[in-house]
Amino acid sequence: MENWKSNIPPFYIGQKVIGILNRFTGKTYIVKDIIKQPCGCCWGINVGTYPLTEKMECALCGKEWINTGHYDHDCFAPVQESAIPSLTLEKIKETEKEEILIPN
Repeated sequence: MENWKSNIPPFYIGQKVIGILNRFTGKTYIVKDIIKQPCGCCWGINVGTYPLTEKMECALCGKEWINTGHYDHDCFAPVQESAIPSLTLEKIKETEKEEILIPN
């Protein structure tokens, strides 16, 4: 995600995301917190995991800081959830049957 230069965070708190890098790969998480990392180069996303290291280093500028459990936003991608329920042939047939049975 190339929006680290933006003041608009890449995710929102409560959003479902999936890990796409490092130890997060393939697992789904809920965003607990979002911060601009101390270097200002990228966004930090907290998904409730325990930090494995004491220090973090920015992949863009190399600046180090104490790990607070906020990981680079590029480790995650949004989970695309449809707000529209899936429509099956069975549901269509059932709806048509109800419309035929109920007189106007």
